Amino acid sequence: MIEYTDAARAWMDSLDDKDKERLKPVLELFDAHTDQASADYYHPHILVLKLKGQPALALSPRKQYLSFYAWSMQTMGILKAALPKLGKANPGVGCLRFRKASDLNMDTLAVVFNQMNAVEHEAGFGFQ
Repeated sequence: MIEYTDAARAWMDSLDDKDKERLKPVLELFDAHTDQASADYYHPHILVLKLKGQPALALSPRKQYLSFYAWSMQTMGILKAALPKLGKANPGVGCLRFRKASDLNMDTLAVVFNQMNAVEHEAGFGFQ
């Protein structure tokens, strides 16, 4: 079960229903396919998912997108390899944007989360 910090819970509680609905299936899938997972809030409006205490993936519901940010070099490689099967994504620099959860191939995302869970993550981009 994902262990949320107080800051992460407060931020999630402050989200509107639309944003909560976009995050919910992704967080449920992450929880089901990882262990030693935790989540923390990172300003501005980013939920950082950690595996074994190391930042791995960040999520942010934006006005038009659910954004995924690779927060470790390992996650970036896994996402890059899975991109052709991951769904209808709009890639950016270090991120993938999905308009809605149904744009994601949840079976592929489950494989991505399993792969992320199986490696040791090193913080990328100077985040720790």
